[in-house]
Amino acid sequence: MKSFIIQKGAALTLTAILAGTMVYPAYGTVQAVCKTPTQHAIDKAANTDNIPGVINTVKNGDSSWSYASGEANIERNHKVDADSAFRIGSTTKSFVATVALQLAGEKKLSLDDTVEKWLPGLVQGKVYDGNTIKIRQLLNHTSGIPDYLTPELKTKLLENPGKNYTPEQLIAQAMELEPVTGWAYSNTNAAIMGLIIQKVTGETYAEQIKKRIIEPLQLKETFLPGSSVDIPKKMHEAT
Repeated sequence: MKSFIIQKGAALTLTAILAGTMVYPAYGTVQAVCKTPTQHAIDKAANTDNIPGVINTVKNGDSSWSYASGEANIERNHKVDADSAFRIGSTTKSFVATVALQLAGEKKLSLDDTVEKWLPGLVQGKVYDGNTIKIRQLLNHTSGIPDYLTPELKTKLLENPGKNYTPEQLIAQAMELEPVTGWAYSNTNAAIMGLIIQKVTGETYAEQIKKRIIEPLQLKETFLPGSSVDIPKKMHEAT
């Protein structure tokens, strides 16, 4: 499994580390002489301190409407447009969960399998025991494992946005934190699930997502960039 990658942009720098993010584009932009309230709202959002650019797309059947505002690259002052490629961040978790459920449907794993069964010794710490945490708890965020994306890590990412972290490094950081109770959204769950997918199939979660979702659904403008920090300006530049 490849190291997690870092997002470009200002606040967006932090989202790609969530689960090895993928990239996809929006659709043809709309030019308007008189802007709608929605367009004004998007312009306003794209001019806040932590959001360099916004792409909004609405689809209804075969028709679509898109509007973009802000910058794709704040250092080079490149404007974002509606067919720019972009990181999808935590939406990657939906792809990872889909692969996990497919593997469960194929009886290659069980949602009641423990983390320890597939990754011995990985989830162990002050108060953590992989023997008591099931795959279904990783998927529904009730594992009790906290998010590794702490304020301290966010600071490190901003200081060195090109640095890669392995899943094992990120999970180890989470093991040093206090557990959470009830439902709690945690990037660590997805990182662990990605490693389980690799253990079960012998392939990385990225390879499995490509084979099981991207290729069968012909998602020609969706891809996993591995450890690359580059985002193509247009999707055709990625091929």
